[in-house]
Amino acid sequence: MRGRKIGFNFSTQIFLQTMNLKHKISTTAALILTMFAGINTAIAQDQSSTNTSSAANVRKFSFGIFGSAALQQHAANFPELSGVPVFTPRGDGQEPPNFGNVNTIGFAVGILAEYRIIPELTVGLRAGYAPQSASFLTSHQRRFGNPNGASELGTIQYALTANINTLGVEPFVKYFIWEGLHASLGARVNLALSSSYAQAETLLSPATGGFTPDDFKKVANERSGETIPDVSAVQVAGVLGVGYDVSLGERLVITPEVSYSLGLMPVVANLSWRVNDLRGGISARFRF
Repeated sequence: MRGRKIGFNFSTQIFLQTMNLKHKISTTAALILTMFAGINTAIAQDQSSTNTSSAANVRKFSFGIFGSAALQQHAANFPELSGVPVFTPRGDGQEPPNFGNVNTIGFAVGILAEYRIIPELTVGLRAGYAPQSASFLTSHQRRFGNPNGASELGTIQYALTANINTLGVEPFVKYFIWEGLHASLGARVNLALSSSYAQAETLLSPATGGFTPDDFKKVANERSGETIPDVSAVQVAGVLGVGYDVSLGERLVITPEVSYSLGLMPVVANLSWRVNDLRGGISARFRF
């Protein structure tokens, strides 16, 4: 009987120890699984938070305004506007030199929108108002009669002032070189909204001469109009630029910029007259 009791106790002890070990293993496994589940949940939450934060910080679309001063280069070589003679009669071999190149100061203002495709590349569109104005001058010398019945060598000046109001649309691409520094390439299409001109032929010297024998008038071929004859409805120019984006906070971007445009079409049909311009200005955009 005693041997049976000892065997029973020993078997019971082993059984209890086995059950206890199984319990510990189960508890440990459960704890490990719980820890892994917690870690996995924490990682998922962190990734979700990071993705949400990144999505909030990457704002691809922006909209704003721009303004710039412009040095306009009117590359010209023409005698006069079509159908509006500034010197008559032509064909006698005494015509004045053609109107030539003129530089003037202008401006441009407008709106722009941009969309960042990748961090290094942005596409955009500008639309703005830019007046084109030029005052052309040329002169030559020829002989004139005076009230005394003699002739004198006189100097005649020919003046033409032209104004064209344009609305420009400019699609462009920007490539970021380093941080906010970028280069841009685009095409500007200018639509002529309105135009006007004024011209005159003026005798500068001698003081006693004139164009007419009766009153010795010193101004001739004085004409003006609200529309330049044969003005091009559309002008096209290629544009190169450089700028630097300065972020002021998360949304506002200020960009000092310089661009040069090369006119590819004449301002007036059948005349050698194109407009190039060098612009320097600033834009302000708001990111969305």
